[in-house]
Amino acid sequence: MNKKNSTGAGLFMMEMLAAVFFFILCAATCLMAFVKADQVSRLARDTNQAVVLAESLAEVWKQGGAELVEEGFSSQEAAESAAETGFSHPEAAWAVFWDDQGEPVGEESQAALSGTVFQETEDGLETAHITMVRQKDDKTLFSMTAARYLPSGQGS
Repeated sequence: MNKKNSTGAGLFMMEMLAAVFFFILCAATCLMAFVKADQVSRLARDTNQAVVLAESLAEVWKQGGAELVEEGFSSQEAAESAAETGFSHPEAAWAVFWDDQGEPVGEESQAALSGTVFQETEDGLETAHITMVRQKDDKTLFSMTAARYLPSGQGS
């Protein structure tokens, strides 16, 4: 009669492996949730900054037009053509670049955000179409339109 001397070590080892596997699965799920939350937080921060900068750009444009924007934000002529943007006949197009802290920078290579402004005038109403883009992935974060009436005698 051969009796096996079983101490239950095999069963205990299987239970431990199942517990470790369950722990690893939970840890991986939590890690993925934290990574996704960080991505959403960064997108929200960048979008909020884009909205604030676009509103600031629009207010400066309303106050003094293209000349004041070019002076105040160190803007440069936009490289995009009207066909690429969907605007039929923009009269002026320029781009403004900002770093991570929201300070205007002169070069695209140093920028975290860019704002592109297309200006049109029709029947005494001057309109600026402002689009804010995150530079690292070319994601459009915010778009808006600002308009102002020109004094009589200006515009087309």
